[in-house]
Amino acid sequence: MVSILRTIPSCWQTAKTVSRLGLPLLTRVGMADTACSPTDEKKLKILVTRPDYPANGMELLEKKFDLEILSKGKATASKEDIIQGIKGKSAIFCCLNDKIDKDVLKAAGPSLRVVSTMSVGVEHIDIDECRKLSIKVGYTPYVLTEATAELTIALLLATSRRLFEAHSQLRTGGWTSWAPVWMCGPALK
Repeated sequence: MVSILRTIPSCWQTAKTVSRLGLPLLTRVGMADTACSPTDEKKLKILVTRPDYPANGMELLEKKFDLEILSKGKATASKEDIIQGIKGKSAIFCCLNDKIDKDVLKAAGPSLRVVSTMSVGVEHIDIDECRKLSIKVGYTPYVLTEATAELTIALLLATSRRLFEAHSQLRTGGWTSWAPVWMCGPALK
């Protein structure tokens, strides 16, 4: 475990284990208090699988790490692109459409210490192989819980009040006059 942590900057530490996966997660320690600058340590190399991650997050990563961004001209990287780009990288930042399987992990070699995904699930990552290779996995559990609940409520209201039908009627000229029960739907109770 100590040799693994040596490959990770001192401003990161193992914080907890997620019981569902049994994998240690990485957490930033004292983000405001800890320098973790490139002058303190050699910059680690991260493979980023797509160019359309939020700009503010990418800027933070670029300050601390050397990034190689795949698929600059297209939305997603192919498995072959990932296999070619992963060699010698300390981490990979991916999304749910990037399959991080045994082939990718093997191509990475011993330098790969972290697989981080911007997704709630980890079905696209070979968790067993990561565990065997002592590769830490980071993901974003519960990040969409509130948004999912909000969308559910919005869709319930829109459906029960026939909002989509009404919108279509307004746009196509179907609504010509008021009527007492026009576009009425069931109430949510």
